[in-house]
Amino acid sequence: MATASLACLFAFTSASGSVPSETRDVLQEWVKVKALISQEREEWATEKALIADTIELLNAEKEMLAETIDSRKDAAEAAANERTELSLKKESLDADAATLGEVLTGYESEMTAWVPSLPALLQEELAPLIRRLPTEENASSNAGIGRRLQSVVGILSQVDKFNSSVTYRKELRDSGEATKETDTLYFGLAYAVYSDAEGSSAGYGKPGPEGWTWEAAPEAAADIKELIAVYKNETPAKYVSIPLSIQ
Repeated sequence: MATASLACLFAFTSASGSVPSETRDVLQEWVKVKALISQEREEWATEKALIADTIELLNAEKEMLAETIDSRKDAAEAAANERTELSLKKESLDADAATLGEVLTGYESEMTAWVPSLPALLQEELAPLIRRLPTEENASSNAGIGRRLQSVVGILSQVDKFNSSVTYRKELRDSGEATKETDTLYFGLAYAVYSDAEGSSAGYGKPGPEGWTWEAAPEAAADIKELIAVYKNETPAKYVSIPLSIQ
């Protein structure tokens, strides 16, 4: 309707040859309105495109957040499952440790009882491990299972090695008149013989509940000295008879 009126106005103006001031004002206002409408349309198109881009970006962020949430949910569930599994393993290990602790307590008690019956030289070699055995001052509960097991296994291993072989050592021995250096042969943990370099002081030893006891055997001194010489490859191998009493 406004367009038709404007067309009639233009026709009237062209026909009359003059434009009234009111008409000019209307025309100017109309041009301003048209320009404003065009500007508003352009701004709205720009804002519409911006809003569309923003919506698209927000949707993309929403999808990313949803994926992140799902991923973290999965991770949280995996962590919870792992914690549960570790908790069950810990309970199992704690039970095993308690059982092992009881077994170790039995071994430690037996070792504490028979360590004094070992040869003095073996006790010296085992001293660092023996000191770890529980005492009234050093309760086994204060030591870790791993450390206790290491001590027990270490002692048993070295004692077994000593007991399954012949061991030669030089030792100082009091003969009653003087302290002499002697050659000593240990036949495991069952028996031992000794002799000084001259063969004037010789004898044998055997284990007892409070340690090894040593007895002189002057009647067998020559044989004992010869036996040690055979072991040291100082004389050809041969059968040597020595006094032997094993209980």
